[in-house]
Amino acid sequence: MQEIEFIKKEGESPEAEETEKAEKKDPVSADQISPDMTEDADSAEKRRSSGRKKRNRWMLVVIILAAAVILTGILQYCLSGFSGTDYGGGDPYVAVLHVEGTIRSSSSASTQDSYQHNWLLSRIGELMRDSQNRGLLVYVNSPGGSVYQSDELYLKLKEYKETTGRPFYVYFAETAASGAYYISADADCICANRNTQTGSIGVYIGPVISAEKLLEKLGIQADIIKSGENKASGSGYEDLTEDQRAIYQSMVDEMYGRFVTIVAEGRDLSEERVRELGDGRVYTAAQALENGLIDRICTYDEAVRYMSEEEELQCSFVSIQYSPKETLLDKILGMPLSSEEKSGQESASEAESVINLIEEYSSPQPLYMMY
Repeated sequence: MQEIEFIKKEGESPEAEETEKAEKKDPVSADQISPDMTEDADSAEKRRSSGRKKRNRWMLVVIILAAAVILTGILQYCLSGFSGTDYGGGDPYVAVLHVEGTIRSSSSASTQDSYQHNWLLSRIGELMRDSQNRGLLVYVNSPGGSVYQSDELYLKLKEYKETTGRPFYVYFAETAASGAYYISADADCICANRNTQTGSIGVYIGPVISAEKLLEKLGIQADIIKSGENKASGSGYEDLTEDQRAIYQSMVDEMYGRFVTIVAEGRDLSEERVRELGDGRVYTAAQALENGLIDRICTYDEAVRYMSEEEELQCSFVSIQYSPKETLLDKILGMPLSSEEKSGQESASEAESVINLIEEYSSPQPLYMMY
């Protein structure tokens, strides 16, 4: 049998051999595919499609959760410390508004800072519109701060007083100096704790860093291409010229003159007398009282009783104070540096340290600050 089969194969044509080879390579022709095999292929494709859909759904869930976390953080930041407008619970009340910490813009303050400028301005606006509000007692514990924000808060408190006709009192706690005194100058009455440090009437710009010679020693040349001689003055990369010093001094003089006028008008003193008192020194409560800068030395509770009696107020005093809240976003952004990051900062070169110092003080700001 084997010999006969061999002879048959030997006698086959080349076309038959090609057909046989093709059948060996693909033993299952399209006609021979069973329904069961088709169903298996369809099932496999469905499983792959189902897996892709599940992965896409999980990715969508992760994206939605991430967006929700970010949105929640933003909303909590915007609403943090907000206590609503119904401060008196529907009854008449005196608002005790806390001004604590360095007076500065909201953009330069974190959500953990006790001073929030825009928040304060909004609260004063609410009090002006609240018919149940009977007066305002501002609790101050601040060393002062930015000239711009100090003046903006002063004008808002002045607007409250003039628009509503309600009493406006101030109580000085531990510190109420410079810009903190500035915002209080128009009050109907200023009370202070006997240990208060106040006064510091004045303004400064700086520090203005001049690192040109130091950069030369480090082999660093900093060229500034500018449109005018006084452009980029105070940048730190070039020493101030005498003309530039005079420009800064003229700014300080103008802002100081405004400070003097506000104190003179608010405290019923002559500008000459205010200039004598306003050489930048800090006063104790007793010294401030002697010089007419405050009206009473007392505790906070005594100030509340005095305002109630003096203004014949038969209502409660409601504290309105910003309450910092640590959001999830704060936790993420405020995570401590890793040891690698810390070592990287600590190992900064001398040149890098100088550059960082220059950049930090590259825009000198005018300040009504105690120090």
